[in-house]
Amino acid sequence: MPNHTILATMKNEAPFILEWVAYHQIIGFDKFVIFSNDSTDGTTEILDALDRAGVINHYFHQKADSEVLDHSIPKKAADTGAFANDDWVIWLDADEFLNIHVGGGVVGDLTAFDGSAQGICVGWRLFGDGGQSIFRGRQISPDFSSCANEGVG
Repeated sequence: MPNHTILATMKNEAPFILEWVAYHQIIGFDKFVIFSNDSTDGTTEILDALDRAGVINHYFHQKADSEVLDHSIPKKAADTGAFANDDWVIWLDADEFLNIHVGGGVVGDLTAFDGSAQGICVGWRLFGDGGQSIFRGRQISPDFSSCANEGVG
């Protein structure tokens, strides 16, 4: 059975990492391949601890000034050997939460929806700051419920 894998890059996301990983575990992702760089808020240390615990695969990546992560990270990720040929892989940012409306709302239902598909397109909807001007030190999901109208974004 293929892994359902998230590829991500993170920088200065420390307060949000645990909620983001836990949410995506709950909806069925079983592998996380995360690259981080130049964080000053404890992101690297949290990711290292999750890596040691076997929750994620964390790779520190020192980004060159001229480097475009969208170009370099997929190759670096493939070079880690973290992916199997039949894995389902999605690249999500740390502020993106996949919301599935097929079956029971888990990623396995989404990837099994059409067993012949070799890939899928995922539409996204833009959520703003929900009127939040400061981080209140709690889970962020309930605070960001306002979004653009369907078809906008």
